[in-house]
Amino acid sequence: AASPFSARSHFAIPPHRPSAASDGGGGEAEPSVYLTGHSLGLQPRSAQGAVMCELTKWAERGVAGHFEGELPWASCEEAVVP
Repeated sequence: AASPFSARSHFAIPPHRPSAASDGGGGEAEPSVYLTGHSLGLQPRSAQGAVMCELTKWAERGVAGHFEGELPWASCEEAVVP
């Protein structure tokens, strides 16, 4: 069976930096456990590239991006797998 921690490498996990108030003087970054609600959650490492691809398409094609490219914006919801 796969380790339950094997998915960690797919996400950008911000390091925990103890505050000066909690440890008396600040501290070095430590590995963190990210448990939070009311959040977008951890950023998938693939997100930045996907967003940059769409920003580039917007810059190069303008409104035509609604109908052109690998993921036309006008029908992008069709690519979402439930």
